[in-house]
Amino acid sequence: MGYHAAMRAVVLLLLASACKAPLEPIEEPLDALLEHGPYSAGYTERSITYDPGDGPREIRLAVWYPSDAPELPGFRYDGIWPAGEVAVDGAVAAGTFPLAIYSHGHQGYAEASSNILARAVSHGMVVVAPEHLGNTTFSGDRTTDIYWKRPADISATLDHVLSTDFPLAGSLSDAPILGLGHSFGGYTMEAVTGATYATSTLFPACAAGEDSPFCSTMTPDQEARFVAGFHDDRVDALLAMAPGDFRLFETSGLGAIGVPVFLLTGGLDDVQQGDLQWSGLDRQGDFRAHLDDYGHLAFTDFAPDGLPDVYPETAWSVLGAWVVAFQRHIVGDASVEPLFTGEDPPFGSSTTLFIGGR
Repeated sequence: MGYHAAMRAVVLLLLASACKAPLEPIEEPLDALLEHGPYSAGYTERSITYDPGDGPREIRLAVWYPSDAPELPGFRYDGIWPAGEVAVDGAVAAGTFPLAIYSHGHQGYAEASSNILARAVSHGMVVVAPEHLGNTTFSGDRTTDIYWKRPADISATLDHVLSTDFPLAGSLSDAPILGLGHSFGGYTMEAVTGATYATSTLFPACAAGEDSPFCSTMTPDQEARFVAGFHDDRVDALLAMAPGDFRLFETSGLGAIGVPVFLLTGGLDDVQQGDLQWSGLDRQGDFRAHLDDYGHLAFTDFAPDGLPDVYPETAWSVLGAWVVAFQRHIVGDASVEPLFTGEDPPFGSSTTLFIGGR
């Protein structure tokens, strides 16, 4: 990694910490992050309509927030997916909390990683997840347009959440905003945080008739969108869980991401090839936790591809703890720094921590 790129990562991190209010240090051991936090996980739904440039698009938002109401069983997200225990439309807890935006994977749904997200929320976060219309469990496969509509969904979600129309507007702190994404959602958030596309090879391949989802319905107008990119500078840091489609950026394009990145990868996952992706990052301010016993779906509510003694509750606990720890790291909470300096072992004995720039 070049000197100037390393320094840029450091400066960005310092600016994010200086311009946003830091959190109070954690007053309990780091292992407490593996347990349910002091808040209930409140949950509610919203919908927004915006125009990404080709007509109105209505998307559903899942919203989790700290609550004092009791968590109750029996609820189903979108009337379909088991929710565990959440405080549906429960009263919002007093105080202000940092914001995270989550992007689900290919043919997933807004709440696809709900057990991880609800665990993080219980420690004092607000998480909002748009459902990417046209690429959900029941609404289609990948075509060219979904590759740019997904990042557009994130920016439209931020427009709504950061406006006075959002019911929790008064409960959001001015801490850095964390982008979260799993699989195709990892790609989505990489695009949002500034990754640049390998346009010199992608478009000639499409023109030559490459049979791929990215090329499937490519037009000159859509080419122009990818050239312009989808960077939204309101997202201050990225936590990508087993991200996919990163080859659209190539390693140099990943290096263009302008915020600190925490990459979570699994040893049982043949999809995301974590080593290759990390080679495009590995900058000062970036981190990677590689979990040997985790498969691609360990980062969701469905985890069949792993060891029985790891899934699912242990995985959700560990991953929720990492989300909270990284959120606290980006605001300069010194109490989590032993995790990111290698002084303390990472959560889970089968986890290897990589520290960028070393």
